[in-house]
Amino acid sequence: AEMRSVKEDMDRRVGRDVTEAVKDVSAASDEDLNSFSEEMNAAMGKIFLPDERTWFRLFRRVDVDGSGRISYKELASMVREELRLNPKTFSEEKLQSLWKKLDEDSSGFISAGEFGHFMKKGAGAEGMTSQASAASENSYAKKKQAMAHENALKRHAHNEEA
Repeated sequence: AEMRSVKEDMDRRVGRDVTEAVKDVSAASDEDLNSFSEEMNAAMGKIFLPDERTWFRLFRRVDVDGSGRISYKELASMVREELRLNPKTFSEEKLQSLWKKLDEDSSGFISAGEFGHFMKKGAGAEGMTSQASAASENSYAKKKQAMAHENALKRHAHNEEA
């Protein structure tokens, strides 16, 4: 429990840092956001097989630490390393501007809901179907629940051994 509170405290601080860093940056326009969403949807076409293209799968890929939310660093890494959008054509300020628009609640993180809302803006022929997306999300939730249950059983067994 103590480790969890330390992590939560750190997460809050990191989130506040990002929110503070972009406070003077103006949020991206709807047009820029839609354009970025289209780029992300197109990138999804290069990363995943057609029947695996869901915004939630991309969310999980961007969410490298598995926290269930995307940090600025994780988004920047996706933009720079996977999409290969270099700072000359896609400036840091533009990325911050998009971040500010994406982080609707100014939490310093992008939630699955915020990301899904964003991805659906640019979903076209290459985008995912909402059915596939819902199925993926449901499957992920079930796997996560099963893993949590398994971990609880392991902890219980370990505690009984001690």
